[in-house]
Amino acid sequence: CVCFLHRVLGKLVYGESLHGKAHCTVDDYEIPETKSSLEKNGKQFINIVLVRRGRCTFVTKVKVAYEKGAHAVIILDKE
Repeated sequence: CVCFLHRVLGKLVYGESLHGKAHCTVDDYEIPETKSSLEKNGKQFINIVLVRRGRCTFVTKVKVAYEKGAHAVIILDKE
């Protein structure tokens, strides 16, 4: 049995779209504190970035978020 029951701790961050490009370009949004990892009480936290759905592929959104320091991405539909 290969089990992946690891606890993941992260900081959920969102940057409002600045140019109406729906998180499809690096210059469209800023996210606070995009260090490669955050530490609190000796535990490592990852950056989980929320981005809006639409205007480009999910792959593009994830690549842009990764460039901004994301370890994980949640794509949401605000409609």
